[in-house]
Amino acid sequence: MTTSTFPKSHYHQNFILIYLNNSNNDNNEIDQLKEIIFEINKFNDPDQSIDFLTDVKDVKVFMIINDSISNYFLPLICNIPQLHSIYILSKNENQFDVSINGEKKLQGIFNKIEDIYNLLEKKTKEFDRNLIPMSIVSFDNSCKKELNELEPSFMYSQLIKEILFDIEYDQDSKEKLIQFWRHRYLEQTDVAKINEFEKDYHQSLAIPWYTRDSFIYRSLNRALRLMDIDVIIKMGCFLNDVHQQIKEEYALQLSTRTFPLIVYRGQRMFNDEFNKIHQNQGGLLAFNNFLSTSENIHLAKMFCSNGSYEADITLVLFKITIYSADTSTPFASIKHLSQFDEEDEILFSMHTVFRIDMINKMDDSSWQIDLILTTDNDEQLEGLTQDMRKRTSGLTGWYRLGKLLVDMEEFTKAEGIYEILLQSSLAEDEEERSKIYNYLGMISHGKGHFHDALVFYQKTLDIQEKILSSNHRDLATTYNNMAVVYSAMGNYPTALSFFENNLDIRQRCLHAQHPKLAIDFNNISVLYHEIGDYRNARLSLRKALEIQENLPYTNHPDLATIYDNIGVLYQSEGNYSNALSFYLKAGEISRKTLLPNHLTIAINYNNIGDLYQKMGMNSLALDFHQKFLKIREKYSSSNHPALAVANGNIGSLYHSMGDHPSALSFYEKSLEIQEKFLPTDHPSIGLKYNNIGALYRDMGDYPKAIVYYEKSLEIQRKSLPSEHPDLATTLINLNTVRLEMGDYAGALLSCQKAQEILEKSLPVDHPDLAKTFNIIGCAHFQMGDYSTSLLFHEKALGIREKSLSSDHPDLGETYINIGTIDFIKGQYSKALSFCQKAFELFVQILPSNHPRLAHVHSQIAKVHDELGNYSDALSNYEKALEIYEKTLSSTHPSLASIYNNLGILHSKMEHHLDALSFYEKALEIRKKSLPPNHPDIGEVYNNIGRVHDSMGNYSNALSYYQNTAEIFEKNLPIDHPHIAMITGNIGKVYDNMGDYASALSHHIKALEIFKKSYPSDHPYMAKTYRNIASVYNNMKDYVNALQYYEKVIEIQKKCLDSDHPDWFETYNKIGIVHDNLGDYSTALTFFKRALHIHQTSFPNNLSQLQQLQEKISSLETKL
Repeated sequence: MTTSTFPKSHYHQNFILIYLNNSNNDNNEIDQLKEIIFEINKFNDPDQSIDFLTDVKDVKVFMIINDSISNYFLPLICNIPQLHSIYILSKNENQFDVSINGEKKLQGIFNKIEDIYNLLEKKTKEFDRNLIPMSIVSFDNSCKKELNELEPSFMYSQLIKEILFDIEYDQDSKEKLIQFWRHRYLEQTDVAKINEFEKDYHQSLAIPWYTRDSFIYRSLNRALRLMDIDVIIKMGCFLNDVHQQIKEEYALQLSTRTFPLIVYRGQRMFNDEFNKIHQNQGGLLAFNNFLSTSENIHLAKMFCSNGSYEADITLVLFKITIYSADTSTPFASIKHLSQFDEEDEILFSMHTVFRIDMINKMDDSSWQIDLILTTDNDEQLEGLTQDMRKRTSGLTGWYRLGKLLVDMEEFTKAEGIYEILLQSSLAEDEEERSKIYNYLGMISHGKGHFHDALVFYQKTLDIQEKILSSNHRDLATTYNNMAVVYSAMGNYPTALSFFENNLDIRQRCLHAQHPKLAIDFNNISVLYHEIGDYRNARLSLRKALEIQENLPYTNHPDLATIYDNIGVLYQSEGNYSNALSFYLKAGEISRKTLLPNHLTIAINYNNIGDLYQKMGMNSLALDFHQKFLKIREKYSSSNHPALAVANGNIGSLYHSMGDHPSALSFYEKSLEIQEKFLPTDHPSIGLKYNNIGALYRDMGDYPKAIVYYEKSLEIQRKSLPSEHPDLATTLINLNTVRLEMGDYAGALLSCQKAQEILEKSLPVDHPDLAKTFNIIGCAHFQMGDYSTSLLFHEKALGIREKSLSSDHPDLGETYINIGTIDFIKGQYSKALSFCQKAFELFVQILPSNHPRLAHVHSQIAKVHDELGNYSDALSNYEKALEIYEKTLSSTHPSLASIYNNLGILHSKMEHHLDALSFYEKALEIRKKSLPPNHPDIGEVYNNIGRVHDSMGNYSNALSYYQNTAEIFEKNLPIDHPHIAMITGNIGKVYDNMGDYASALSHHIKALEIFKKSYPSDHPYMAKTYRNIASVYNNMKDYVNALQYYEKVIEIQKKCLDSDHPDWFETYNKIGIVHDNLGDYSTALTFFKRALHIHQTSFPNNLSQLQQLQEKISSLETKL
């Protein structure tokens, strides 16, 4: 299996070739093809070639395949859009399936490589000619199009043209261009042309070299189409020479020209480009390259003739009318200069702008587009041109180009220019040197090198403080730039000081509505937001917006930035609908005014993704986060801060989707980048520790979670104000782990501190406040204070219903928590209703194996368990177990909870050995993952004790119960219901062992505790009364026994169905008391009721059934 890639120059051609051949003896053939196609990718493996083909971007692909595989291979590749055409190299045409001739991309079956070479040579020339870069400006009939509504390529190509033509080039520029070509073009034919160029070229030969069939035309065309600024700059001297020669020829020919002049251009255009022109009739069309046309209409039509079928191509004839010489755009006949003198060629200089006049269909396959060359008195075009020039006003030559490159985020290329300027004679002047340092600071900041940026800005400041007055506006700019970097580094006090210095100067020397003040107020708002001062952030944004909206252009990129920051503020305040509205407005402006991969657009994608995640719309969130990551990976270094943000956000998304391994991988990538370029106590690192802590919490690794949360708190306490919301968030998250670890009192105290912070800094209906109420509610629940717990969960529900969408997963979490309280209170139908609501919500928005679905299955199972619906309970527990076993580690506490609950269920079903097996699994996990005295370990000891109690192993049962009591008494309040429960269980063992005094004492103590926590008709009260009645019965105090059994019946009638399994024990025990009293008729009635329940609920317990039937038979005999 072999893959070979020959010298790549696809940065300079619009096409590449894939050569699929299982022979290794094809070097001569490849050498031939390399004369016309620079990049050839040879494969022996068809699958590898398809993988490569589908990954190709921005170029069209020609493919040569060997005859031995063509019959089966063609159907696999024909619908891949990047593939332009297919050529089969064969020694025998007759061996092919006739059906392949129907493949529209197939150009033919060839016996000789020379025939393919000839076709490809023609096709590549067509490509070079047809893929000329264009940009369009549409105009509304009612109003002038604003600068910042222009297609970005129109603006940048115009500015680049002006800047490149303004620069003075020397011999060194030509030598650098030749060196660049030598590095890129290694074929002998190209090397020969480079040598010739080096020897013979001078400015008067620019047009002949441009029209010559060589790499120069192709590479320049592609660079301008893709805005490959590196190639454009390197070829700047040649571009300028071509332009100057056209100008000279234009001046020479003008006196002999008659107007109107009509010229033509035939072209095969991609459908999307044609449709764009068709939709903008009356607008402007700019050809961003030099434009070749002809006075010969027949010759022009040859270039748009209908050749082989291409579904994505439209045939177009441009008819171009030039009404007068009143234009600053030079054009000239180059028949006497061109390599193709028979074409009657008229060559227009770069970025010639035409108005789109008429568009008419000529026949079924071709269109005529009438264009009119714009004149110098075209008010709309002149207005646009002047507005664009303001972007780099006050600068000339290389300075102006460097500034434009910074705006385009071409930081490395801009850096190269300014470093050259720093070494030039210009830098001997202190003012010039300070400007260069300032731009190098901007570039370092853009690349994420914050320390380097501060070094350059400090150099700028040192010079400015020597040569400028204390209130000079350039000094303000430096203060502002340093403030932005300090803010990014998390040094907020220093940043605020520099912002205030900047604002102080600018408010004194600029008018109140100056656009730079809008930028300043926006920057300060970002700082206030970072330190959690949302009030001042809003005030600053309001000032920025007021200024920006009063400027002449309503679609400026700075306005998009302000809208984005307003959205961020609304999101932080929990107002998601307004946040989304501003994000969408910002995105609309950014995409109109900036190049597609600009940082501002990437940030907007990131913000929208983050918002959708908070709204629970994970698929949309992932889409936007991946867009952000794609842009930053393309234009940033591997350790750029933006990549840390992108990886962190995708990690957070995978976390919320329950994909913990992917989440951890992205979090670690993000942290690795941040630790390289940020100070160790930067808030962003603290936030990342917080995220990783939350992930380990959900993975059940509580010790690691606590380590990361405490790291986060340590940083946040150093770097953030004491009332910052992020500090509260980390406290809340830490307390969720404390709850899991059994530190209920500590968690509650710390949560109350978080509540105080959030109530001061956030609106009353903010989702983060709901999260705090949720944790406080859980703390009170664990401490047995169910009424207070319910109060906080209802507060959380009220906020979430107001601020979140109706299908947000956090609502489901609150439904479960309220349902759990209803369950504890014995209100089983309400509990089931809340759990079902949570399930219906989760099943719509979460993957089928998400841990939250497992959790809700478990809660539903617990309710069915208490209702006596054991089959439904078992089904839900098994669903939960299946999800947990797939998604969680084998020692995760949630897995232990399921095993424990399954043990309880099997115990009630009297499957004692199965119950013990599940309890032992639960105990093994909890001992590994929890502290030794955690209440959850005590819970398992209690349940194991109950099984031994049911099996008559009273000494074992008592031992387990006493272990439980010891744990509970160390960790829980003295009146916690769990202590009542274990006290009652110990009482039952004493009852079975005949120690009635101890039994009665324990049951009465349990009853006193339950009365403090539960209503008088709670099922636990009924169970306790039944236990007391049993002791009195064994003590032969039948009167007191019956009194307590009557209380049991009264409660069970209120809260249990008539066929609930608990009725069996009640009826059976009452039957025994009446039998002991000699009241055989009443005893028989209760035993028969017990028999009915037993046959429904315990059909497999045959020994118990036999005992009951024998009692009934004995009583019937007595009667």
